[in-house]
Amino acid sequence: MLAVLLLTLSHLGAPEAVLDGPLTRVQADVGLSAAMGFGGASLLHRTSAHTAIELGADYGQTGVRAFFMPHLVFGTAAHRFSTGLGASIATPAGQPFERLRGNVLWLDADLLGYEHALRSGLSVSVSAGVAVSLAGAEHVDRCGRDCSSGGQKLEDGTLVLPAFHAGIGYWF
Repeated sequence: MLAVLLLTLSHLGAPEAVLDGPLTRVQADVGLSAAMGFGGASLLHRTSAHTAIELGADYGQTGVRAFFMPHLVFGTAAHRFSTGLGASIATPAGQPFERLRGNVLWLDADLLGYEHALRSGLSVSVSAGVAVSLAGAEHVDRCGRDCSSGGQKLEDGTLVLPAFHAGIGYWF
């Protein structure tokens, strides 16, 4: 269903319209849940009319995270829809609210993203997806409420978490 939606949206504008103008974006993000932290920064470079590569880092309950994500992009120069699949590694930074005791490798999926780009180069984006722990899930404290109060840990195993983030970027 997602593929049908993206193919439909790709006909909103000619593929070459997506490559008009700048090809690189720097962005500041805020996030909710999953591997995406409370805040971070990323650099995205469009490699063709329908592909882009994103590198970034963020910080949140799962510590400091570095990520790499290829994206499929559809739409016009002003209205872009995307989906992506990538990997990240999180490492603890030692803050009391962190829920991480060691390194965790994540598979990150941006299932549906949207970006509105202005002619000035500024852009606003939102994305929703999931994060799945590939290795190191035993290093994540899974407390019912508050890990700092010694709450009961849930059983160790693969974590599948929702991911939402929004960002303000600049294309150059």
